[in-house]
Amino acid sequence: MILDELARLKRFRRIAKNHGLTLPDKSMLPYQEVSYLRGRINAKVYLEAEPWMCPSWVFLSLKDIDTEAELVTELHNTMFRNWSNIGGVGSKRHGIADSRGLVTPRFDYGSIDFWLLENDELKFPALIGKDGPQLKLVSTEDQIYEWKTQIKSVEFSRHVYHITKDNSEYVYNEITLRNHGLEKTTFSFYAVVRPMSPLGVELIEAAKYDTKRAMLFVNGNLALMVNKKPTAIIMGEGDDVDLPNTVIAMSTQQDIETKSITGLTTIVLRFDVSLSPAGSESIIFGSPLSGNSEDDDVPAFDPTDNDRDESVGRWFDFADDRVAATYPDDRIDSAFNQATVSLVIQAFPVMFPEESHLASISWKGRMRILLALVRSGCCNVTEKIVTEMISKGAIPDGPLDTTIFSPMLWGFLQYYEHAADARISGDTLQHFRKHASGVITAIQKLMGTAMITTEAKSTIEDEQPLEPYLVVKEGVISDFENQLWNLAALKTAYRFFKESHDEELTTTIGKTITQYQEFVSKAAKDIENARWLRPTDSSMQQVEREILDVLSAAALLQISEIEPEFLEMLCGKIANRRIVGDLWKYFQPNERYSSHLALRLAHYYTMTKQRNLVEPIFQRVLDFFADDYHLPDFVNPRTFGGSGGSGSSVIAAADFILLIRDMLLYEEGSNLIILAGVPEAWFTTKKPLIVDSLPTLSGNSHIELGSSANQHQIEIGLVELPEELEVHIPSSVPMSMVKAHGSSIVERASKAASPFLKLVPLSEDTVLTYHK
Repeated sequence: MILDELARLKRFRRIAKNHGLTLPDKSMLPYQEVSYLRGRINAKVYLEAEPWMCPSWVFLSLKDIDTEAELVTELHNTMFRNWSNIGGVGSKRHGIADSRGLVTPRFDYGSIDFWLLENDELKFPALIGKDGPQLKLVSTEDQIYEWKTQIKSVEFSRHVYHITKDNSEYVYNEITLRNHGLEKTTFSFYAVVRPMSPLGVELIEAAKYDTKRAMLFVNGNLALMVNKKPTAIIMGEGDDVDLPNTVIAMSTQQDIETKSITGLTTIVLRFDVSLSPAGSESIIFGSPLSGNSEDDDVPAFDPTDNDRDESVGRWFDFADDRVAATYPDDRIDSAFNQATVSLVIQAFPVMFPEESHLASISWKGRMRILLALVRSGCCNVTEKIVTEMISKGAIPDGPLDTTIFSPMLWGFLQYYEHAADARISGDTLQHFRKHASGVITAIQKLMGTAMITTEAKSTIEDEQPLEPYLVVKEGVISDFENQLWNLAALKTAYRFFKESHDEELTTTIGKTITQYQEFVSKAAKDIENARWLRPTDSSMQQVEREILDVLSAAALLQISEIEPEFLEMLCGKIANRRIVGDLWKYFQPNERYSSHLALRLAHYYTMTKQRNLVEPIFQRVLDFFADDYHLPDFVNPRTFGGSGGSGSSVIAAADFILLIRDMLLYEEGSNLIILAGVPEAWFTTKKPLIVDSLPTLSGNSHIELGSSANQHQIEIGLVELPEELEVHIPSSVPMSMVKAHGSSIVERASKAASPFLKLVPLSEDTVLTYHK
């Protein structure tokens, strides 16, 4: 936790009291208490507010709330909780923006909005419907967001993007005015720093404009810089019904400083711009993503004409590095590209969290994100993350906490296994050696403790009868999942140190693996023979989530030691109960739907070659992507908007990438499994599936599904040849009609649940053909 978060919490507590609200009587994490207090203040401020005073989601949500029929004490964004990330490739911080153009560079600094003047009336973007101007992504390749409209002869364009200059990061709002008329004209617009965000109130207690430096400070921190002097400045309250009239009427008013006990300070900068016939002018507003106080020596704001080009150039370079993919469904093209964007924008803040809500993400979750980066070809960002984590993360002496260090070891070594050209220094090798040794010691200690406990129970059983079976309650399945991660870390470390010719450590790891495999197998047997709680038991929601985590871990980590029947038994306990409408449903403390957890079950179905169960879940999630193809954490099936958590979820992005990669290809021992999870329609669609530079442990691969005049074909390109290829095809394709070029068919499994061909590759390129 950092001081900024504590200061923010104190601000919310202070303002809540000023609004006559009581503080929570139970202990919460800072981000949880801020969320609670924000909901209370939202209700206090927005329920009686005029529409222009609110973020767009409040205006839309209140249409469904009868404030006279029900007492509303909290108001949260549970219907339209979507936003876009304004960040860079491997950026340390990022801003967010909603579709109406409300941009929040940093929480606690307010948000930036732009109002326009038309026929002596203000146009508020938040109140403009979906058919009007919206902040839209220009292209998944450049990550520039654009809002555009025309008033009389003047075209108003706003471009929002991320900039890195002199090792500092900024969100830019670039305003371009173009006069399409043949006469000189003056155009007026307003840059507004507002006490709100896509979450609701974003409290502003104090504001100060430094006229000499042309910088606006909010709550003591630099919030906005501009390269043109405003015509006028007005500072008021966001709930002042007369503010719009005051804004329109002001001429050269220059408010410099204000304070507010309600936290609703609103700062309006007016710009009157004279445009010659067919002339244009650009004005750039910069918001730093790092904290700068009024006393800091902040460099003068000096944007250049090349700033936007450099931002776009970085994104184009990134697009060239990542996996190149074209899918039969255009939505998946955009969803895949934006998932990789979400990963590289949010990866650093997740791995090096500055706020408690990010610190609460488990190390298993963080390593899922790291692997998604690897498997989508984002190797440059992954390398920087791994290098920085190794340099900053000293390994403690002795046994390590395996819930942290086993996933971490597994994740780091996954990167090095996939990055064939990565150089490993002697210091890095020693770091991993100490890391692996600490994990081994901890695992051996865990096994020893478990054996002692078992022996103690046996002694007690001789004296008095005990419950002869395990009861599966909260924590039992979670402990088993931890064991799977421990086993995966050991096996990955064994491969790594064997490749490094470290015989001593390899021998130690090998012996530990043998012992631990028996330990894990016994744990699975105990669970299989255990007594389960009733489905109606209040603890079962958590137990069922733990079951999903085990199935997800088994798929991700490819744990072959677990019997398929055991996993199917676990799957049967959650599939029908928790998958509702092809989404993962929570029942407590209130009903809600995860946008992405069902994808983890689909991943399990993919790895167990149950294609028919993958497609409904995969297709359903496509319904909930926002306009710029990001997924929120939770979704509202009625509005199709976000309902909770992050409005652009990096965890959801990782789950999507991990699933779609393994739908196409995954390793199974020394074999490659191809197309085990793709929808049957992709085999015969007009638009081809083309995936290039798909990372595997043996180099990048190429997969293509397409058709010619009289046949369909599957093309597979490999760098190194596996022992066998197992290519899954639809049951509708006559197995005997499939011909192979570049490989020898050794088995045609037409009666399998998922029919497949087994081939021995003879060249780097294999082509399978079958008639239409």
